[in-house]
Amino acid sequence: MVTSALAALVLVLATAGQEPPGVQKAVRAASVDVKDKALADPAFATCKALLASNDLEGLPCRLAVLQAIAKATAPVSADAVKTRQALVKDALDAADYASTAQSTQPTPGRRRARLNAHRIGCATAFEAVSDLEAIAQSDPAHAAAKEVLAGTPAKPAPKGAPSAVSLRAQACACAQRTVSLAVGADASTDEQATLQGIVTSQRCLMGAGGDDLAMTGPKGPASLASGASAAVANAASPAGRLRALAESRAVEFVRCTDKATANGRISNEGRLTTCACNVMKRWAGQDGGAWALPLAKTDPKVEADMPIGLGIVVPLTVDQGTVTACGPAQQRAR
Repeated sequence: MVTSALAALVLVLATAGQEPPGVQKAVRAASVDVKDKALADPAFATCKALLASNDLEGLPCRLAVLQAIAKATAPVSADAVKTRQALVKDALDAADYASTAQSTQPTPGRRRARLNAHRIGCATAFEAVSDLEAIAQSDPAHAAAKEVLAGTPAKPAPKGAPSAVSLRAQACACAQRTVSLAVGADASTDEQATLQGIVTSQRCLMGAGGDDLAMTGPKGPASLASGASAAVANAASPAGRLRALAESRAVEFVRCTDKATANGRISNEGRLTTCACNVMKRWAGQDGGAWALPLAKTDPKVEADMPIGLGIVVPLTVDQGTVTACGPAQQRAR
């Protein structure tokens, strides 16, 4: 389940309009080398012919270049921070535009194009936000970055949303909207799970507290805490954050319940427990997974009944970043 504040931001920030002119301007100004690197992936094979187009099909290509621009330069001055702030706004505005943009393609292709563009726009925003958060306090650009990361007041402040929306909270709302678009685009279960995982890995479900944000960011220790957690999380306890994680990534348990339940009831407890526990161990970085738990790796023991769907929970114990106990799956009243 996405927290109520994050859900409110999704509605507030998902406003359709037109492709931001700053996107095409940045693409035109980018060097040939940056463009070539951005579009080197075979998935962008047709992009060179579409960069100058003014339609939805070319938008993922332009956003891929915008993302490469964000990766290529570091914000080392107050002016560079302002430039990065404008890049984040363009990326988020482009994602919003993509979510409802029209196309000459048939409906399935149009939905896929929207999803592709929206996903890249959100990723570009996260890339830039992470760079701003990583600026050290001793850096001359630190003060400017701190102000920019805090966001600008919403006018007027929507019900249930904070009066100031941090850049990370805006990017989190973007990522959650991508998950919704994936469902509409008939994305595979694996793809939906990956997109939902971004919401977690980008700290969108963290509880209040800048220290948590600084410890678990995707780029390692950050010098600036964005304060986004206070805007997007209402599960303050570690156990509550774990349960919120399970709810946000429920799609990853579908294959488990499909194989080990019948008529909404557990039919093979051992198989269900093993499958669900393997999923959660990967969230803890075990069995080849990537760390995704909304905890610090030094946190003491946390116990939570993790919901996996169909009224079923799996007890989980995490101690200093390691799953030390898991299961058995239990049927609860729905």
